[in-house]
Amino acid sequence: MVRNDDGSVKQGSLARVEPEGKVMRMWEAIETYMDRKQPLIIIAGADYGQGSSRDWAAKGVRLAGVEAIVAEGFERIHRTNLIGMGVLPLDVLRVPS
Repeated sequence: MVRNDDGSVKQGSLARVEPEGKVMRMWEAIETYMDRKQPLIIIAGADYGQGSSRDWAAKGVRLAGVEAIVAEGFERIHRTNLIGMGVLPLDVLRVPS
């Protein structure tokens, strides 16, 4: 998630490439990491994959170079599809603040 200076979420399909901190379109960021041969992980919130039981949702993630997803839970079918594509779904517990 990319944020504006005021803290609001910047709209669009954007990603911040690290360590440079450069903001670019998602597909450009994916190509940058692929050129570096740098695998990716996704850090997500609750119920990752909710509403996307089609296998192409998991295929797209894998084709983008993602090897693992850390989330506070996964939609059941999507989790199975991720495993089938070789993406490791890592469940974490939400720690109360």
